[in-house]
Amino acid sequence: MRNYLLLISFLILAGMVNAQDSVNSGGGTALSSAGFASFSIGQPFFVSQISATGAVYPGIQQGYEISSEDGLDIYPSVSVKAYPNPVTDYLILSFSSFDLYGIKVILTDSKGVFLRLSEIVEAESRIDMASLSAGVYFLKVLKDNRLLKTFKILKK
Repeated sequence: MRNYLLLISFLILAGMVNAQDSVNSGGGTALSSAGFASFSIGQPFFVSQISATGAVYPGIQQGYEISSEDGLDIYPSVSVKAYPNPVTDYLILSFSSFDLYGIKVILTDSKGVFLRLSEIVEAESRIDMASLSAGVYFLKVLKDNRLLKTFKILKK
């Protein structure tokens, strides 16, 4: 009787285990001038497909996000420079051929803690960094509250 109970328990648990199962969380189509490939995040098949023109091998695709901190494509005429880097006393922020209305800069430390918000009114502006301790800082340049560029600043 004990063996039957053990066998029934095993069969029930075996039906509940879904090892090697994959739930697809996304997908799409990648296009180029050479052709296209449809894909899904997960593992929709397990058999290799090989032909004279190419091959497809199975595997789990791990989805991840790539993001850029620079928003220069929003305002393509923007040219922003920050120098000197590393800085000791003053950081110079230089803009060329751009309307400065609505430009703000946000200074944060390496942990993302807000330190300062400044409005830019001149094409070449000085940002006082003398009172800050040595370390890494991030300067975010915004226009109309949209990110243009992020600078990593080293303070001596």
